[in-house]
Amino acid sequence: MLCVSCVSCIKEDLDPQERQVSVSVHAHFERGLGFVADRDWDMAITEFDAMIELDPKDATAYECRGCARFMKGDSDKAITDLSRAIQFNPTNPSVYFNRAGVYRAKGNFRKALEDFDVCLQLAPSNHQAFKYRATVHSSIGSDDKAIADWNEYLRFESKDARSFYARGFTHFRLRQFNKALEDYRESLRLAPKQPDVLNQIAWIQAVCPVDAARNGREAIMVATEACELTEWRSSQFIDTLAAAFAEVGDFASAVKYQRRAIELGDTNEVVVGQMKERLLLFETSQPFREAKNATSSN
Repeated sequence: MLCVSCVSCIKEDLDPQERQVSVSVHAHFERGLGFVADRDWDMAITEFDAMIELDPKDATAYECRGCARFMKGDSDKAITDLSRAIQFNPTNPSVYFNRAGVYRAKGNFRKALEDFDVCLQLAPSNHQAFKYRATVHSSIGSDDKAIADWNEYLRFESKDARSFYARGFTHFRLRQFNKALEDYRESLRLAPKQPDVLNQIAWIQAVCPVDAARNGREAIMVATEACELTEWRSSQFIDTLAAAFAEVGDFASAVKYQRRAIELGDTNEVVVGQMKERLLLFETSQPFREAKNATSSN
């Protein structure tokens, strides 16, 4: 999520020696951005090192080096550089955005939220900050705040299919099933053939605790499409298809596909255990229903 949107300009109104330093700094900056474009992080860092050697208080150099260090996998040094950039230019919103991204990647959600907040105070139109702050709110279970940020982001970025999916999943966690379905369908309208989105629609239609939200026959069609798109390799998608058959009372097919899902396996033992529990229901001609207060999905 980091963006290297740094700008370095040759400074005017300088004496000849200072101007030469400014020209050299800018040359290293341009070469550094070229290496960033090539994803050559080591060479990019070398150029930004040279910028800092020439001008130890160049906030742009610290920001760019911090981003390159993060992309190389050195989050701690990235935070150090981005913090230095803030020290020398505390009103630049992009530095707070980038440091928030590093904190988010490290799982330090409190720090990430603090930086996203400052970024948005300085640049209220930074839509990406709303998007990524929404993901942080979701990570800590603040789903209402996540929805508010998704709403703001999608107000400006109305063609982002995956973000409609993300907001839909947050609605699902809040048990707002109709809103979840609306967002999932909008995601598919913008970008058809997304198997995970199809699966989420089918899951709600097959097992939702609210009767009006279920539609077993449509769930079978949607879940089948998800399975076909993934060449029947997703145990979770096949599990959803089994639940859809159970919803329409075709328990023979439900048992068949549930066994297939279990045979295919899953790396998560909890998920496999849940599949086996559903198999027992289907073998006794009972459909599966999610608990009304559950926040899981398939």
